[in-house]
Amino acid sequence: MTGLLSGGPGYQPPNLRGTAFDVNVSADAQSAAERSGVDLAGLVVASANRALALLPHRGPMVITVTFGGVRQTIPEIGIAGYTDPRRGNVDITIDPEHARFGQLLRRWIPATVAHELDHSSRLRTAPARPHAGPGIGQRGPR
Repeated sequence: MTGLLSGGPGYQPPNLRGTAFDVNVSADAQSAAERSGVDLAGLVVASANRALALLPHRGPMVITVTFGGVRQTIPEIGIAGYTDPRRGNVDITIDPEHARFGQLLRRWIPATVAHELDHSSRLRTAPARPHAGPGIGQRGPR
């Protein structure tokens, strides 16, 4: 059972889209990704399902993916993420001008989605679960 929860071979997490989260990908971001051979919305949904199968979560959140330039992303990887501290919604910005755009999406979207959903999870579950560990900006035991 542990192998299934950890995402081992053959693991298919439940589809939580529409209940735990929704995804909004701008039309220009989706089009650019498709030109690079990537279904961006599908990749975000799969990444969120995989992450949320391992994280506590409460209530629906929105994951939004939009275009940005080099000043709005980490230049070396062409992507940046942000979690709204008030609502726990996630914003991801991608740079369509990045030299390896398709490769960066396949490599960094899953990691960025998981990273930001970890922040969102801590924000959204901390008040009801104070024993869940430190929240953003808090230090855990040393």
